[in-house]
Amino acid sequence: SEIQLAQDNVLFSCDNLAAETARDNHKVDLAHLVTSAGSAFSAAVDLMVAAEMASCLDRISGEDCEASLSCLTELALTSNNLCRLMVKQGVVCALLRVLKGSGGTVQRILGLRALGCVCCVAEGIRELVVMDGMDVIVDILGDENKPEDERREAVGVLAQVTSP
Repeated sequence: SEIQLAQDNVLFSCDNLAAETARDNHKVDLAHLVTSAGSAFSAAVDLMVAAEMASCLDRISGEDCEASLSCLTELALTSNNLCRLMVKQGVVCALLRVLKGSGGTVQRILGLRALGCVCCVAEGIRELVVMDGMDVIVDILGDENKPEDERREAVGVLAQVTSP
C-alpha cells in the first residue's frame, strides 16, 4: 500500500542517516540526510492521518455521526496542516451534506462547528465557496425557525470565513 511504501521510505532514510553518521569522513551532507528523513517521516504521517480522516468521514453518514463530527472538530483545532489534509479528504463536502441532510439540530450544530474550524485555512474557505456552502450558511441564518444555537454556530462560520 501507499502507507507501507512511505514507511519503507522513512526506514531507508533513517538507515542512510545512521550509516553516514557512523563514518569518520562524511561523503554526504548530514543536513541533507536529516532533511530527507524528516520529509519522509512527514509524508508517512500525512498519509496515515489522511487514511484515518477518510474513515472518520465515512462514519459521518452513519450512527456515529455526532462522535465523528466531534472528532473532526478536535482534529481541525490541532493544526492548520491537519485542516488542509481534511479539506483534501473532502471534509467540506461531507459537512455540507450534514447541514443539508435530515439529521437533527445537534448534528447540524456539530457540523457547523467543524466547518468553522476547517475554514481557518484558505483551502477550506475556497472549498466552501466552490461548493456553494455560503448559501447554506446564509439560509440557516435567515431561517427564523432554526434554533438559536444553530444560528449562532452559523454566525461563527460566517465570522471565520470573513475574518482577515
